[in-house]
Amino acid sequence: MTKKTQDLNFADLMASVTNAQIAAMMKTVNGAIDARMEFEHRQRPNNDSIQTKLKSAKTKLVTENAATVITATGTDADFINRSITEGRRFNIYAVDKIADVVQGLKSGIFRNAVNIAVIKSLFQFKVAGVPFSGEAATAATSNKVKISQAMNKILVRHDVSAATAPTQTSSTMSALQTLGIVENIGNAKFPIWQLTNAPVVEHIQGMLKA
Repeated sequence: MTKKTQDLNFADLMASVTNAQIAAMMKTVNGAIDARMEFEHRQRPNNDSIQTKLKSAKTKLVTENAATVITATGTDADFINRSITEGRRFNIYAVDKIADVVQGLKSGIFRNAVNIAVIKSLFQFKVAGVPFSGEAATAATSNKVKISQAMNKILVRHDVSAATAPTQTSSTMSALQTLGIVENIGNAKFPIWQLTNAPVVEHIQGMLKA
């Protein structure tokens, strides 16, 4: 991100995205999802479920609003094809979480409750000066997960089951990292999630206070 970009607030960045950039991004994202659909068909030809999810992703991400946000955040348009391990690509549930954040950044309304709990908790931990660990992220996702009393006081918590919390947490953190909202300053096994200095972060903070 250039110094000039950092000097702009995120609303300015979205407003500066041209119609030509929007059209190009929509075409690129559409092609990326088509490529993912082909990949999944080759790997798992009988998996109709993931094809349905990818078609749904198209309706959410191949739009002018989504293209504007993806461009303004500087997100890699081909994130959906990022290779995780051999035969596996970017988590399909994280794609849906990205769609929620992207839509929220344009509409002003986040709808995914896990995203909301985690994002609000990230800001509260930052204010408190407490590192936002993987454990804290999972506890934000599920109030069934035990956490220290000190951390519990600054968490915003959703109520998914403890069994599904790790998967839900992983997809949300992957989405936030892809959009440049957080970075992992720990490691893969013991992550410490930190809000970045990107303009989108200040924008989200303002939205949550409104």
